[in-house]
Amino acid sequence: MLHFLKDLIIFLESFEKLGLEPDKSYLFWKPYLYPHKDEIGLYLKEEKRYNVYPLRDLERVLGNQQKSMENIVVLEDGGYIVPLLHRRFKNLLEKTVGSVEQTTKGIWNDNKLPNIAIPILNVAEAEIKKRIEPPFVADAVVQNIKTLLSFEPLRGKTIALLGYGVIGSKIVEGLKNMGIRMTVYDRESARRIDAQNNGCTAELEPYNAVKDKFLVIGCSGETSIGSKEILSLKHKAYLVSASSDQMEIDIPALGDLSKKEKQPLKNLNDNKIIGTSYVIRGKDYEVRLLADGYPVNFWCSESMPNQVSDLILSVIFLSTFELVVNKKEYPRGFQNVDKIVKEHKIGEIYEDYYRE
Repeated sequence: MLHFLKDLIIFLESFEKLGLEPDKSYLFWKPYLYPHKDEIGLYLKEEKRYNVYPLRDLERVLGNQQKSMENIVVLEDGGYIVPLLHRRFKNLLEKTVGSVEQTTKGIWNDNKLPNIAIPILNVAEAEIKKRIEPPFVADAVVQNIKTLLSFEPLRGKTIALLGYGVIGSKIVEGLKNMGIRMTVYDRESARRIDAQNNGCTAELEPYNAVKDKFLVIGCSGETSIGSKEILSLKHKAYLVSASSDQMEIDIPALGDLSKKEKQPLKNLNDNKIIGTSYVIRGKDYEVRLLADGYPVNFWCSESMPNQVSDLILSVIFLSTFELVVNKKEYPRGFQNVDKIVKEHKIGEIYEDYYRE
């Protein structure tokens, strides 16, 4: 379960050199609008002979392959497979060596399990990932908002951001540099104070933060924009997600509050579809859902430059290698990968390779 971007092909070919058999490997793609998803999926399926499926088929595929799967290693982006193995496929769980998870959302999902029966190598909280990745994710979010809304002048607009963490704070910094006035909400008072010290308005409630805003960004890692926030929006406000899947915005609630007829949202410069327009019943004001509530940094985009994806994929690759080769060193539960990063000198190699 990894993003269907161009670097996935090279990543898999590196595993093939170590003995990975494509016909015994299963790839599941998320319904993001990746720029080359169809071409990548077709190549991996037809040319390389991988088993390629949409994420919605995950449970069906696991059910059909229960007898054929052995020595299972799970590479995750969001915590889908590990919880399913624990709850529905105990026989497959017994044949699972372990998992490598690269997202905070996935760690949260796995952590809800009462008893974790396998080792989970936690790439999401690797020190090198936390230090290097956030500015690039934030840059991709800001750049894609600018691209999708190229017909809207952004300077001088007011934008709200819900979730002032490592990525959220960098998004705010990028938007403020464009002359945008920022309002921030976060559950933690220390983060609200930090936002105020950095020139933002901080609100104590999310529904107050979104009032009268041109655009609202959810960046909390959970559902931050629900019914109360939706009903507090002004006419023609944009909603944007900067975290995984369609979790940040309560899209079922948006649908329930809206008229049945939805319209595609288009960029007025090139007429390309950039999301969906909803009309709230009883109020007749429009809510514009950018990128259909999926993370905006992946909307028709590779999201991050190779300089960053190389680093993260290297950590995932070597964590997987260590899990397989030295599996006795990794007991069940969450395992920090900072030692792996240090032993393989990932930071030093990265620094040397990208040194200007």
